Amino acid sequence: LPSLAVWQEKTSQLSKLERPEAEQMNTTHSIGFYSLTMPKRLEHVQRFAARHGFQMNIVPGVIAKNLNETELVESGEIVMNFCPPTMTVALAQGHRNALKEFLKSENDFGIIFEDDVAVGGSQIEHRAYGERPILEIMDELASTHDEVKWDWLNLGRCIDHCAEEKVLIERVEGTKNVKLVESGNPMCAHAYMVTRRGAKMLLKNTWPFYAPWDVMPMLMHKASKKNEFKLFSTTPRLFVQDRNLGPSLHTDSNPECFEKMAHRFIGEQWEQLEKNQVSWASETLLYTGKSLRCPAWVDPDEE
Repeated sequence: LPSLAVWQEKTSQLSKLERPEAEQMNTTHSIGFYSLTMPKRLEHVQRFAARHGFQMNIVPGVIAKNLNETELVESGEIVMNFCPPTMTVALAQGHRNALKEFLKSENDFGIIFEDDVAVGGSQIEHRAYGERPILEIMDELASTHDEVKWDWLNLGRCIDHCAEEKVLIERVEGTKNVKLVESGNPMCAHAYMVTRRGAKMLLKNTWPFYAPWDVMPMLMHKASKKNEFKLFSTTPRLFVQDRNLGPSLHTDSNPECFEKMAHRFIGEQWEQLEKNQVSWASETLLYTGKSLRCPAWVDPDEE
């Protein structure tokens, strides 16, 4: 991948027509933007950032075929009840790298994107978040932390059990109908906001690898008895995944709400919590799972 300096130079060369929101704005919060990016999708991320005025920090994606899964299992770095796809482990490592970059900054909040992110129909078609630039929306969403003290705010949830969600903020300031909710299965991690505390908690409690990246924060939340880790979401979601960019870990549409599938996943998560006696000791998640010797690993077709 090119260096950040090279990327910024290329971004500055994009035409004004491609950058309708790129003017600097007065914001009240210190927010950093980070994109976990593979080489094939660098241009997409560049244009996405330029269009919305993000000073994006490019975090190179981890190439799955370079990982030695057998060594990771034998060294205890993978602790699972099943053998995960190699790309899932690589993705988790990439997200952890993005969080580390955020913590190197002085920003109070970090927004982590995957490289297929796109603004969703709720904003493009319906302006649910208001007639304003995405940067201004991000600043307002950061303000919700003052009221409900979240650690992770999912901005693009999928496969959730929306019928049983708990509304924490009925209408986010400046939006038409955006709510902030607590729900049972807010999967997908292509766009989320974290606090510095949340990033530190994630880095401390997501390795060894014991679940896909978007599941580990849900397990951390579900195991919390004294608000050790709080994961909430906005609805309707602001960001989606652009499935026209080519192969990825998933190829389905990942709707925001899918009660039947979410119900199954929620059950599996509670089973995992109970089976592995997951609990908190101060800021450390205790997990008693055992490493498995996977009989076979499927070589990734993609990077």
